[in-house]
Amino acid sequence: MKKIFLFLFVVALPLVATAFNGKAKVGGIWYNIVTKAERAEVTKPDVGSYSGVVRIPSTIVYEGVKCNVTSIGETAFAWGSMTSVVIPNSVTKIGALAFRWCKNLKSVTIPESVEEIGNGAFDGCYALTMATLPKSLKAIEKSLFEGCYQLKSIVIPDNVTKIGWWAFKGCRSLKSVEMGDKIEVIGMEAFQECEALSEITLPNSVIEIESNAFSGCKRLSKITLGRNVEKIGSSSFDGCGDLKDFYLTRAMLPDIVNNSEIFRGAEVEYATL
Repeated sequence: MKKIFLFLFVVALPLVATAFNGKAKVGGIWYNIVTKAERAEVTKPDVGSYSGVVRIPSTIVYEGVKCNVTSIGETAFAWGSMTSVVIPNSVTKIGALAFRWCKNLKSVTIPESVEEIGNGAFDGCYALTMATLPKSLKAIEKSLFEGCYQLKSIVIPDNVTKIGWWAFKGCRSLKSVEMGDKIEVIGMEAFQECEALSEITLPNSVIEIESNAFSGCKRLSKITLGRNVEKIGSSSFDGCGDLKDFYLTRAMLPDIVNNSEIFRGAEVEYATL
């Protein structure tokens, strides 16, 4: 019986190796490699973390097989000390928490090939001042740039339909936000405590603003809502002490969730509505 089991185990090994070759280091970067599919995913090192300037190639050669680098795995660069990362056009997906807490990362340009960026991919990248998002992106996931204290501006691509919870929460230096014309939902606390934000214009596509979406934006003085806003969540503009102008182009007032005070903590009595 033992001999039969051993034989089956030995026979099974090549099958597993053929389906998934496992993890390998090529040119200083670690990958999960599937030679049969001729693709590779950037992954985290077995020991330590990435540092300095990292240039991800579009292809690698492993055991004689040329593989396309198509994704960056979950937590692949998390807690690393890189200052910049060059992502090739072959990458279509960036996994959740991929660059989380990379405190030295100053800028990142994401190629047009990327269609999906996971939750919290750049959460806690304190030094990040600039990020370019691809037009192919359809959603800003939860906590995508949460806690990026130095991020100064962002252009949200035209195909994005939702800005997730906490997406830009705590981006204290964020002064400029340009939104595409397909966004339907501004998620809970999406821009909470963006203290440098002074003006925001929401496109006509926006239907719902969830609770605390802009709360704590102390310097927010001008807000323009599109004509299709149907629902505004509780405390959406709580603590917007500099609010002076609030423009609503909708013929009827939107529904206020739980009839809450959406302007609580704001000097709304001095604002032009």
